[in-house]
Amino acid sequence: MLAALLATRTSPPPPALYYGNQFVAATTTFACIFLAKRAAFITSNPTITQEILLSTSGHEAIVRFLDRMYRRLCSQLSADNPLYLSNTIASTIVVLTQLNGIIQSLPVPSDRVIALADIRRRMRLALNIMLALALPTLPL
Repeated sequence: MLAALLATRTSPPPPALYYGNQFVAATTTFACIFLAKRAAFITSNPTITQEILLSTSGHEAIVRFLDRMYRRLCSQLSADNPLYLSNTIASTIVVLTQLNGIIQSLPVPSDRVIALADIRRRMRLALNIMLALALPTLPL
């Protein structure tokens, strides 16, 4: 009897991942905008500078996207709607992961290596902060 009952029981759905803390997300995104601009100015590769700073047709620049996400994070809708906030943070994390990959492999002149090391360290920390905003919750 117990075996039959256990065989028909379904497992609970996996926990959904929500992101919270509007203030931390907004300030971290703002810091990442600063780091992206700083990295674009110290690199010796103009293609990477263009990818970070300049939008082209059909491709939004990383800094412009982060500016847009920052405005969304600071909006009243993010304060009132936790799902909107969570989706905005998740979108920001995707781009910050790409930016972190670019910064970690950034070519710079030898006189700017120390500045790049500082940017890399801060970018890794900012990405870890954003990832730490995940709040796993079980659906009702």
